[in-house]
Amino acid sequence: MSEITDKPGHVRWAGDAAGYWTLVDSIDEGFCLMEVVRAGAGDADYRFVEANGAFEQLTGLRETRGRGLRGLSPPNVERWFEALGRIASTGEPVRFKAPAGATGGVLDVHAFRFGARESKRVAALLRGVTPDRSADEQLREAERLSYVLHGSSQGFWDWNFASGRVEFSRTFASMLGYELAELAPSIETWKALVHPDDLVAVTARAQASKRADPAAVQYDDEYRVRHKDGRWVWVQVRGRVVERDTSGGAVRAAGTCLDITARRQADEALRVALAENEKLVAELREALQRVRTLSGLVPICMFCKKIRDDQGYWERIEKYISTHTDALVSHGLCPECLATHYPEASE
Repeated sequence: MSEITDKPGHVRWAGDAAGYWTLVDSIDEGFCLMEVVRAGAGDADYRFVEANGAFEQLTGLRETRGRGLRGLSPPNVERWFEALGRIASTGEPVRFKAPAGATGGVLDVHAFRFGARESKRVAALLRGVTPDRSADEQLREAERLSYVLHGSSQGFWDWNFASGRVEFSRTFASMLGYELAELAPSIETWKALVHPDDLVAVTARAQASKRADPAAVQYDDEYRVRHKDGRWVWVQVRGRVVERDTSGGAVRAAGTCLDITARRQADEALRVALAENEKLVAELREALQRVRTLSGLVPICMFCKKIRDDQGYWERIEKYISTHTDALVSHGLCPECLATHYPEASE
């Protein structure tokens, strides 16, 4: 691989690709990168692009590069396909436990989309559960590392509630037109960037997520932040509490930030188009109603010339016309009626 990111313009990982994979191969966690090679009802498969030594040791799988997951068939392979399929369809990270083929133990697996939203690559971090470390502790470490690994397409943040310190990623800073050194690692920096009209509600929702049940769905919000050039950028911020104290109180949260300005602009354009369309439809319906009223068969009395309306009532012709059209009625006398009813006036 010549580069780690799939999308031009995104911040690349420090160092060259060879150096990056050397680093990945040196960590204790198992790591693998796969890509979807087929798609269809029950036919999706995932081909290994890379896998480090720890992955092979934990799973017992050897010579994985270029081979499909279905052919290698690790223990509980259906659980793998279920998790990877969910990521492919929703883009959301998935955590699950799987048998460790080599050791006979249990693996904590944290799988996630690797790269941009349209990427067909999926990565996974694996760690064996050991008696001297809790599964929650290991999952927190795996989650933190996974955010860093796939942060090439999204900005990353890590917030310590007690100190107010917020670590931002380089991609986060560049998304808003800044160098990382220009953003002080503080929650006050973030507050200063949020649009004043959004700040109160955003702060309230963030505080509510800190008090939420640890098993609750992750924090997910959309609001505006100021770009360095002064324009407002719509962002989608996702995250969850990743550390709690002994009493269950939230200590730290971490997550991602994605520029969704283009999507929000498209949504607004669609909303305006739909409103204009509804207005046009209403005008057409009104016009059709008028045409139907004026061109229908109108029952009229041959003697008194009253007209029967849609409810079956007989009414004077001038009232009917004024009710069903925009015409105004005035009264007068034709020459024949003038001679009949007022002969002295016609002489």
